[in-house]
Amino acid sequence: FVFNNMSDPTPTFSSSSGAFLDHFGQLKSSYASFRPTYTASLFDKIVQYTGSAPRELAIDVGCGTGQATLPLLGYYRRVVGVEPSQGMVDQAIKDAQSKDVKGVEFVKSPAETLPFPDASVDLAITAQAVHWFDIPAYLKEAHRVLKPGGTLAIIGYGTCDLQGVPELDKEWKTFYGTTLGDIYWPANRKMVDREYVDITIPSPLYTDQVRDTSLNIEKDMSLDHFVGYLSSFSGYKEYMKANKGDPLPALRDSFAAKLGHARAQQPNALRVVWKIFLLLGRRV
Repeated sequence: FVFNNMSDPTPTFSSSSGAFLDHFGQLKSSYASFRPTYTASLFDKIVQYTGSAPRELAIDVGCGTGQATLPLLGYYRRVVGVEPSQGMVDQAIKDAQSKDVKGVEFVKSPAETLPFPDASVDLAITAQAVHWFDIPAYLKEAHRVLKPGGTLAIIGYGTCDLQGVPELDKEWKTFYGTTLGDIYWPANRKMVDREYVDITIPSPLYTDQVRDTSLNIEKDMSLDHFVGYLSSFSGYKEYMKANKGDPLPALRDSFAAKLGHARAQQPNALRVVWKIFLLLGRRV
């Protein structure tokens, strides 16, 4: 495993006592409601990479509320979402039940000690989560549970762009980078900003490593939905813990004034685009 050019503060994998730091459990409802979902082309690309390997068990590690877990049901006989936050597990189960989804399980477990036997998993993915892990420990643990020839997939998406509205795009990125900034974002978030270029799937544990940045997530949003998405940020949660005022109403009002209040209420008021970065490796 390799970190490249990591000059930022120590990532917050855990507290000084070794306990898991739950950045999102209190945000589980907004996380489930407002986070983007992944495109079918992403899962098609991953499954194409797996080739003729068995498709019995796929796991989604750090699954949150299941955004990347449920789509795996279209490809694998058994799918398990693994998540260290009990709040997220509860929300994922609730969401799956509300959609009457069958064949998926959610379990509470850290990424570094997975509850699966050696060489039992065909595909291990992690989506927008690996930067919260103890990454060297996770890569070794994924190697343990993957079958020889099984696939490791690390998925992330970057800071979104607002298409066609450069003034609003600049304003939202000022909120992201200045209002929240390094003060309120955990240091791990820098890996996302750098599109996971700091992460290398290591040889000789894995082979056939691939980095792919050809896909995007694209979504039309109302203004309120976009503001809801911002409210699901861990950096926003930390800002609210440290300050009395909420910065989002003023941001929303500014956007509404620039868009026009009628357009702001439309479900396609904003075209939001996230660049996907995908790392793949085959277990030796």
